[in-house]
Parts: sequence; structure tokens; C-alpha cells
Amino acid sequence: MKTNSVLWKPIGILGGMGPEATAELYKRIVNVCQFKYGAIKDSDFPEMFIYHRPVKHKITGCEHN
Repeated sequence: MKTNSVLWKPIGILGGMGPEATAELYKRIVNVCQFKYGAIKDSDFPEMFIYHRPVKHKITGCEHN
């Protein structure tokens, strides 16, 4: 995809450490495209694929005391 003289490559995001982390990364990518590259319309942004697979096991070392 080419927009504003920028040639975009598709971006793949693998989520699963929490839906908010995946959403935050997506928002940061959108913000960079808007402020650094002047993206405005939907077609100005790169193609993105998000695959979110929740972690089913307990992650050790992250517990709050």
C-alpha cells in the first residue's frame, strides 16, 4: 500500500498477554502513522493483522502480594 509517499508493509501483531496490551500497541501504531506520516483516511494506514490468543496458563512471577 502506498500513501503520502510512504510504502507500507503489512504489520502482524501477535497478542495474548492481555487484550489491553494488544489494544495499546495498536493505538501506538495508529498514532505514529498519524503524527509522523500524516495518515488521515483509512486507506492512509498500513494493513494490519491482529491475532489474539489468550494465555491459558498462569504466568509466574507476576503475582501481586
